[in-house]
Amino acid sequence: MINYIIATILALILGQVTAHLIYRLPEIVADEDELKKVIPTLKTGFKWDVKYSVLLVILFNLVAYFVQATFLKYLYMFVIPMLIVALVLDFKMQLIPDTIQVVLLLLGIIATAVDYTNWLGHIIGLITGGGIYLLIAGFSLLVFRKEGMGMGDVKLMACLGLIFGIKGLPTGFLDFFAQADIIFTITILAF
Repeated sequence: MINYIIATILALILGQVTAHLIYRLPEIVADEDELKKVIPTLKTGFKWDVKYSVLLVILFNLVAYFVQATFLKYLYMFVIPMLIVALVLDFKMQLIPDTIQVVLLLLGIIATAVDYTNWLGHIIGLITGGGIYLLIAGFSLLVFRKEGMGMGDVKLMACLGLIFGIKGLPTGFLDFFAQADIIFTITILAF
């Protein structure tokens, strides 16, 4: 029961931060010093928005129900909002900001440090996750003579590979695409 209460409280807080980042990051990304400007925007111009909080309450409580390991449960609760921000901004701007990848990279480093007995699996996951998407991007450049996938997608998948490790990479990618489809559909229909 306590896991659901913590999940709901985290969802309400991170839902507001997610909404704020979705609304404010496009104007920040246009500048060069984006990382320096992200934190101060949390203090000013903050509007209450419940759409993403409700979505995160549902997703976080599903994570609390299905994921058994406590550390993974809370790690996923910080990964999901970053993926939502990346998805929405990639859809709106065809760009995944480096700020998102830095946060995901830090979460991946934390996941690797906590799962230190499998550190090599996490590094191989980073190389495999980014490598597969780098090959796809290179293939589209060679065959179609245009960029089919940006380097932001490659970096995002490399970070997810670091978070999930090589053992969790296939299910992690499937979970990512399933969540992306669900979130994309809900975002388009409801917002």
